[in-house]
Amino acid sequence: MLLYIGRRLATTIRKRLFGGIISQDIVFFDGNSSGQLTSRLTNDVSFMVSPIQSMLGTLISNSILLVGGFGLCFYTSWRLSVLAFSTVGPIIHVTQVYAQWSQWLNRRLVCGFVSVVLYWLRGVCIVWRVLYNISVWFFNNYSSSMR
Repeated sequence: MLLYIGRRLATTIRKRLFGGIISQDIVFFDGNSSGQLTSRLTNDVSFMVSPIQSMLGTLISNSILLVGGFGLCFYTSWRLSVLAFSTVGPIIHVTQVYAQWSQWLNRRLVCGFVSVVLYWLRGVCIVWRVLYNISVWFFNNYSSSMR
């Protein structure tokens, strides 16, 4: 079934790509060889469809495992399953609140770090200006004494 879906998807993409190639001007065909265009129709579409096929297969198999797991949980003990699944909502809520707090804290830390780095760089620039002015002063005094 997955192979059929993948082949249909590849066929649809190839048809659209072929239609786009055919509608090009003559200049396009002068710049591209027929081998390049054929390679694009076959290889590039295959490379594009293969991850979709594998992800689709993974999605379907994981969905079957999830439904089967829920079924086995309820078959084993429906009371324990209801208790366990009723805690999922609050856990998700607490996780979202923690993620928002963590993001806020991270932004504050990064902003503080950036301000410290900028303050340090400002100090480095001041030191370099002082050193430059001292060196200019020594150069001017040395060159005037050499005359």
